[in-house]
Amino acid sequence: MDKEKEAAGATNDGQYTNRQEPHASESRTNNDEGNQATRGPDFFGSTEGEAFSQSLRKTRQALALSEQFGWLYDFCLKIIDDDIVRIGEDNEPILPIRDLGAQEIGQHCRFAANDGHGWMVKPTGTPLLPFIFGRPLAEANEVHIFAEYWGPLTLYALYQNQQIETAITVIATRGFHAKNLAHLPIQDGPAIYLWPQNNDDGEGWSKRVIRYLGKNHPLSIVRIPRDFRGFMSGSKQE
Repeated sequence: MDKEKEAAGATNDGQYTNRQEPHASESRTNNDEGNQATRGPDFFGSTEGEAFSQSLRKTRQALALSEQFGWLYDFCLKIIDDDIVRIGEDNEPILPIRDLGAQEIGQHCRFAANDGHGWMVKPTGTPLLPFIFGRPLAEANEVHIFAEYWGPLTLYALYQNQQIETAITVIATRGFHAKNLAHLPIQDGPAIYLWPQNNDDGEGWSKRVIRYLGKNHPLSIVRIPRDFRGFMSGSKQE
């Protein structure tokens, strides 16, 4: 009797039914009748799957930025979501170049080189307008100007982490030039700080910034201890 019950198969309520597995020659799907086996949700390749993949990609990018620069994960995710920083297929950062109307006119892309990293502009010939992040310049109480990207973003992240309630705008000139700063609509009143690097390039850059902005705005220069190359330097200069 036990063998008969085992062959029949017990249901949850103790009743039995004649359950038989299909013969190897039988198919679970009868295509002739248009009946198909039930499938689970097709995540990958569907709209939901694409959204999931994109979310996972952003998470990985935010974690990579957080590990590299020490920024909080939420801040990294925000600048990716807000299209401030992009990560290319080669895992190198891409920063859009935008005009004063916030329209994208090109990209500033970092690439790996034998001696470190280099930067290129796409499309070729796009003017390197300043990188601006934070409050609109017309609302800023403080304006902090750097030559490179990571200093201003780090300073902005520090202000957020410390919950400093100041309308701050950070700017990068995207290199040691400064002439494009003259066209920025900086209002009278905000405190303007320059963050030069501790080398000849930094000294020349600060003089150029003063030449273009100092006529109309009072400027303050933030001096990093001479043992360090700059605000983002993690070790002392040799």
